[in-house]
Amino acid sequence: MIKKIAILWALGAITTSALASEKETESKWSIGISSGATLVGNVDDQTYASMSITREIGDGYVQLSGTLVDAGETQGLIFAVPASSLHLRLSGGIGLNDVSLNGYFTAGRRKFDDELIGNDGNPIIVNSNGNVFGVGGSATYDLAVGESGFLSPSIAVDFNSVDIGRAAALPSGRQGPLKKKKRVF
Repeated sequence: MIKKIAILWALGAITTSALASEKETESKWSIGISSGATLVGNVDDQTYASMSITREIGDGYVQLSGTLVDAGETQGLIFAVPASSLHLRLSGGIGLNDVSLNGYFTAGRRKFDDELIGNDGNPIIVNSNGNVFGVGGSATYDLAVGESGFLSPSIAVDFNSVDIGRAAALPSGRQGPLKKKKRVF
């Protein structure tokens, strides 16, 4: 994971210096880099690193971001198996007076750790991989409340899908049937 974070940092540093050479007095580019860990109990939990680059265009923006999640040494909770993931997201939006419109598209890949099912002498090994897809949008209206406040009602629509293929290696060494699970959130 440290290698992945170092690569993201290096890409950010290269991109930042390239963007700094623009002749514009106001930079319309921004870069975001973050990392951290998902903490559940006293175990070594999953770490993540994320990087985004945003370009402002008039009253709108376009953003490309990527997130890496490392499975780490987590044992999972009951039958929850840790997964390494890479997600790429393209999003954009525009502000039209008091109305803001935003949308996004996400695609990614998940690689789960192998599951061992059964006794230690003849375990069944289950290998799972999957794809992630998401699309969504939102509309927000800003209502001024007093001189320094806003009330911003919004409506959003999201579609997210996780498609996972699972292959089981039986104790005899043969591959079991491939099953697909599709979850939509």
